[in-house]
Amino acid sequence: LAWTRTFFKDKLLAQMAPDGSFPRELERTKPYGYSLFQLDVMAMTAEVLSTPADNLWTYTTPDGRGMPKQPPSGPPPHRRPSFLWFLVILIALNWVSVLLFTPSRGGEKRVTVSFNPYFLQEVQAGQVKSISTKGDSVEGTFKVKLRYPPNAKKATTTKQFKTEIPSFWNNSQLSALLKEKGAALEE
Repeated sequence: LAWTRTFFKDKLLAQMAPDGSFPRELERTKPYGYSLFQLDVMAMTAEVLSTPADNLWTYTTPDGRGMPKQPPSGPPPHRRPSFLWFLVILIALNWVSVLLFTPSRGGEKRVTVSFNPYFLQEVQAGQVKSISTKGDSVEGTFKVKLRYPPNAKKATTTKQFKTEIPSFWNNSQLSALLKEKGAALEE
């Protein structure tokens, strides 16, 4: 370890200019990054190799080269109470904005109905007001509130429904039937 302390004093500090810059690093393609890397190596070396008798943080060469006179005091900026309060307020504002600007679903629950026979029967009866499709999924609105399943005691009435079109079903026939019965199509 004594040899490494001597290497720090004679070789590493020799790479530093009296003003604290690193001339060799400043000549490279990314001087800022290389200078930070060099300073990081020097700081870790000073921290690990310092002893009470030979503190490398306070050592300076005759021409004034050395580590900063004082290590930074206090917690890093991202751990200060003011930053933490800022972060908490930012998260709270984000949460409030989500609550305020998320579109509501109208309060009425969308019921999943069977495609055949229920959905097709309601289309034939002219009870479907509009539908929108995404792939084989269909969401829509009935003209009046209906119960599903129709004979269930605990079934709730709703205008909102969703269903799945079977993959073998002829979509062009379904579109023609919906248009014939006056249902609005949104794809």
